[in-house]
Amino acid sequence: TEHWSTPLLSEILAPPAISSGVVVVRTVDGKLIGLSEESGEEMWSYQREVPVLTLRGTSSPVIADGVVYAGLDGGEVVALALQDGRELWIKRVTSARGRTEIERMVDIDGNPVVSDGIVYVVSYQGDLAALNAEQGDLIWKRKLSGVKAPMIYGSYLFLADAEGNVWAFDRKDGSALWKQDGLSNRALTTPVLSGLNLVVGDAEGYLHWISAEDGHFVARVKVDSAGVSAQPLLESGKIISYGQSGKLSAVTQH
Repeated sequence: TEHWSTPLLSEILAPPAISSGVVVVRTVDGKLIGLSEESGEEMWSYQREVPVLTLRGTSSPVIADGVVYAGLDGGEVVALALQDGRELWIKRVTSARGRTEIERMVDIDGNPVVSDGIVYVVSYQGDLAALNAEQGDLIWKRKLSGVKAPMIYGSYLFLADAEGNVWAFDRKDGSALWKQDGLSNRALTTPVLSGLNLVVGDAEGYLHWISAEDGHFVARVKVDSAGVSAQPLLESGKIISYGQSGKLSAVTQH
């Protein structure tokens, strides 16, 4: 039974975030909209100008401790109050570089990750950065291009970048611990941690198991010849993967 439906007059390419009775939606025209979870009524709206040329996609907003964090197409991160959409802070992580509009694209299309009072984001043709969640102050950043969300585990940050490299960073200062460059240009997914290994999917339809300790390859299996673009999930010791052809797979590492 449909409880409510609200037209937002612009395309939605990323899942909404929900917390404390508020549904927060990101639209492709640069808006963040807060809707009542109960009625679908619009509670607030926040908008930033979208650059002339952007990647086809947007990140989802992330909610933590009553604050909405969102990565924007202009290379900025914004923090809004969940209940009224009031801007708490906005920080430019990456400045556009280059002469052409293509060279100047710095979209943040990977979801921000919030952990222990720190917001981690990566932008396309830009930077991987850590920001203080309360004020937006920059803690560290390093030049890197990415379109998928980072993954946090303990003191580590794992990331598959736009070129197909898989990285492990020390999340305190952004220093690189290892890099696996054997999957170049294979459009990798956000990694998921399974035991002592990272699992990533790729555009050729493989799942790869990579040691989280030093980055060496452990195993791989082909699950969908049409490719895998959705982040694999770990459930009851199995890796659940959804492929581009619509194939759903459950894989156990032996």
